[in-house]
Amino acid sequence: NNNLRGNYILMNDIDLSGKEWTPIGAPWSYLNGHFDGNGHKITGMTINYANYQYSALFCGINSKAIIYNLHLVNPAVNNTYTSSFGNAGIVGVNNGYISNCSITGGTISSVRAGSGGYIGGIAALNNSAGGIIHCRVSGTTFSQPGTFSTAGGIAGTNQCGWIIASYTNGCTITNTAYQGGIVGYSTSGNSNVFGCYAVAPTITNTGAYAGLIVGFNGSGA
Repeated sequence: NNNLRGNYILMNDIDLSGKEWTPIGAPWSYLNGHFDGNGHKITGMTINYANYQYSALFCGINSKAIIYNLHLVNPAVNNTYTSSFGNAGIVGVNNGYISNCSITGGTISSVRAGSGGYIGGIAALNNSAGGIIHCRVSGTTFSQPGTFSTAGGIAGTNQCGWIIASYTNGCTITNTAYQGGIVGYSTSGNSNVFGCYAVAPTITNTGAYAGLIVGFNGSGA
């Protein structure tokens, strides 16, 4: 079903191991409806190469969209497209609402070596209308080589969005610019991070900024 305005519920666990995943809505069509994971797991989602600006389960979601109760296990989002803007587990660009979603294990990385690029567990870019609440990422490895790139356990960049009551546990984050246990780069303005924590992250920084919660906080929030 290609109706991105519809409402959907996942009725069973899904094993995608050994299959190449095409992000829902790619390259620029975003979900406008609701997706209820119903507590189920999607295991082994793999994106090795995709000529998409954002790679994740969903390319992106719009302001009226909601994704909730969804869990990814051992995703492998290792996009080799050198012009990719961002890679994540759940969504590339979040303009909507993500609640009670999780990532366990796996890798999320990018080979974009120039300026720009975001990687995160739940969202690559949490945009101005975007909200992430009660989400968690455990044991996932993140890697991003870009010179002005961002990497975070929950979101790579929080651009005037909000992240509430979410946490990471035992993640490894390697980045040459901005990286944090929750968010790599939180922009100035109305970017908000509340009630979040990171347990035992391994953060290796060879560039500008690194932090336990936020790598760079431009908003003061």
